[in-house]
Amino acid sequence: MNFGDMLVKDGNPRIAKKIYNIAKEHSDFKKWPYKEILVRRINNVQQNVQEFRRKINSPENVNDNAIMLNTSFSCMACHQKK
Repeated sequence: MNFGDMLVKDGNPRIAKKIYNIAKEHSDFKKWPYKEILVRRINNVQQNVQEFRRKINSPENVNDNAIMLNTSFSCMACHQKK
């Protein structure tokens, strides 16, 4: 998800969508707690180009539709233990 987000922010939503879809092929995807967020990113990939470039000035502005590094799940999406 993080790599896809970086591609989106860089203005490459078409490539990002391919990267996001690779995650869906993982055997644990159906059990992954962040799968709905990833699906939303795929569906909103074009509009997220500007969204992910938006500067976040306070913690109150952080939401699941921000670039992964600016979310509450930024570490857990990759490093969460089962």
